[in-house]
Amino acid sequence: MTALSENKITVDAFTELENGYFNLASVAIENLDVLRGKLTGAYNDGYLNLVDYRFEGIEPRRSTERYLPSDLNGLLAQYYYILNEKKYGF
Repeated sequence: MTALSENKITVDAFTELENGYFNLASVAIENLDVLRGKLTGAYNDGYLNLVDYRFEGIEPRRSTERYLPSDLNGLLAQYYYILNEKKYGF
């Protein structure tokens, strides 16, 4: 996005967003095991158990852990967005 934007405000905003994302792990104070457990529960209860996997061409459900971000910053971003902000009623 920043490479395509000619607007300095847009470029600056995306630069800050990127910097913030890559620094999440450096400021995190959550217990990683607790965080992962809460996310797993939220994925199960609020999303994965609601998907109908019987349609043709739909891959079977995998273990919930396979859907979680593998990157620590991604895991933290999911936690803050889904659980900490109480998004989607999780």
